[in-house]
Amino acid sequence: MNRLARWALPWLAAACMHGTMPVYAQGVYVQRFLPPPIYAQWYASMERCAGLRGDFNRVTWLVTPLPWRDGNHGLDSTYGATWDHHILVNALEALDSVLVSHEALHDILSYHDIHNDASHPFPWFGPLGCANEFHERGGFR
Repeated sequence: MNRLARWALPWLAAACMHGTMPVYAQGVYVQRFLPPPIYAQWYASMERCAGLRGDFNRVTWLVTPLPWRDGNHGLDSTYGATWDHHILVNALEALDSVLVSHEALHDILSYHDIHNDASHPFPWFGPLGCANEFHERGGFR
């Protein structure tokens, strides 16, 4: 297990113990947790890139222990999900800026009713979009 995971898992476990009881959502058991401060920075970076405002304080953050299979990605696992201002991440990647920012961008776009059938609207998720730029630069400055 890498160093980040060794740090993240106990932190998330402690955060979860102070939350509510696990509930079933999106095909897995999830637990509410308080996001670390870096999440607000990643969310703001997505807002700046998209040129749109969301509401970080309205997001309910949820965690599940591992990636899951919900059929949304064929036979591949799902690592995060966003719906109705809920963002769900798996504990192993809960401190992955790319995953959290990707889900934050979904949330921001939902405030402006921007969706499409593929759920990755162009240009925000396109080759030159915010999600790819964030990933290639290793985060925004």
